[in-house]
Amino acid sequence: QVHPAGAGVRGPVLVTPTGRWMFLVRPGDPLRPELEHCFHVVRHGPGSWVPAPPTRLPEGAVRWAVAPEQARWQLPDSYLVQNILIDALRATGITLTSDLLPGHLPLPRRGM
Repeated sequence: QVHPAGAGVRGPVLVTPTGRWMFLVRPGDPLRPELEHCFHVVRHGPGSWVPAPPTRLPEGAVRWAVAPEQARWQLPDSYLVQNILIDALRATGITLTSDLLPGHLPLPRRGM
């Protein structure tokens, strides 16, 4: 079975009852500039929270699209998932910040 983010990605993904997909990734990377102002993408980090299954919200239950055990309890690289999201959003015709600003480069990755 192919991961919802695409081939080569292995990591937990949860889905809210309203259809929002949450890709859990390793921390440390900033949000790519292309995604910063895209209302389809919300970045969670220190001080925020996400509802994990089997949390029940007023709209229904949160569920796993890819459970942590299916992902061998590993989180994928944030930039890998962000690159796949950028490609998927562009494929659906969504205009991203970098499409409007030629030559805008992504922020450098922080060393770990």
